[in-house]
Amino acid sequence: MFYWLKNYYININIIMSDNNFKILVFDFDLTLISNHSKGYPISNNLPLIDEQIAEKYNKYFRILKRKHNVSHIMINSRGLKHEIKEYLKKCNIHVDRIYGALDSNDIASNDWPNKKTRILNRISKKYTNGDKSKIYFYDDTAENIEVAKKNGYINSRLVIINGIKLLKWIYKIFDS
Repeated sequence: MFYWLKNYYININIIMSDNNFKILVFDFDLTLISNHSKGYPISNNLPLIDEQIAEKYNKYFRILKRKHNVSHIMINSRGLKHEIKEYLKKCNIHVDRIYGALDSNDIASNDWPNKKTRILNRISKKYTNGDKSKIYFYDDTAENIEVAKKNGYINSRLVIINGIKLLKWIYKIFDS
């Protein structure tokens, strides 16, 4: 475990010093996963992802990091951050960072397209020195993508496929 962790951080530092790295940012419901939890994956008893499927997620994440200079995989969701974190832990799916709603009032806010873009701004500032072209944002809501693109996130994509199919598609796009 320690060896893997040590090599992971060495590889991330090499990727980021290469200056050709990417950060993948996914919405959660109907994007990274195929179901809709309405912001509450634990409270609404969202079915857990099968162990074999979960391993496929982790496999694609590892390959994207190793082969395609992806430095971080993150979630930017309207859902409750702590429930998404708990859900992914139960499914044994590993992402680097989760951004989400802090409480029910936050979920009810109608300003999520702007909130998601402000989160992208924080990610860009912290990890890319403001280079928005390194952020690849995937979401199933057109308004979220429109606002992100208007704010300079040119690699934002509206998705109509989700889950493992989305990860396969991203892999193929980066591979070509």
